Amino acid sequence: MIIFFVFAFLLLPTIQCSSDDHSPLAKNFTRNLYAAIINDARHEYSIGLQIANMQEIRYDIELEQEAKTFLKCEDIKHTSNYRVFFLEKRLQTQFLNNPDARLIMMNKTKLLENEDFKKNAEFLHPLQAGVGCVDLLSKCPFPGKQLLNEAGVVCLFGPKNTDPISEFKYGKPRSQCSNGKADSGLCRRPFTYN
Repeated sequence: MIIFFVFAFLLLPTIQCSSDDHSPLAKNFTRNLYAAIINDARHEYSIGLQIANMQEIRYDIELEQEAKTFLKCEDIKHTSNYRVFFLEKRLQTQFLNNPDARLIMMNKTKLLENEDFKKNAEFLHPLQAGVGCVDLLSKCPFPGKQLLNEAGVVCLFGPKNTDPISEFKYGKPRSQCSNGKADSGLCRRPFTYN
């Protein structure tokens, strides 16, 4: 019982930290939360779309540091080391929030033909191993969209710079894992990355 209270006491500050808090504990909690939510979505999509090679990702502080170098919207673009993914707010996009593998599976064909989905599928690149996200200094327009919605957050996914959907290997999830299977329900990421 005492162990429970000690654990609860240690956990309490992380639960109460807001994403705007600048303490190291809050920043690490937020970073790990980003990776966990993205991995959960990747897991659901790997089942729904039957992606056999979807790797888990970890938060990558180097990608975050790279994202912090963007001073203007024009600076933000894909490079040879990462792909760019815009969010309106922290962890908010119609494709990332609460996906359900069964609904994805039922709408698989429509989803894969949907241009909006294709433009926002960076978080589903099966071979990415890391993610780093930052709030933008000023809002930026989403690529190819009207100025109605603007991005407030940018995430960089690395280390690959290929189209995400072109890298899908279709089949039973985790049936084509080159580095073994992870406990997350995804493929283990490469040992040499990060």
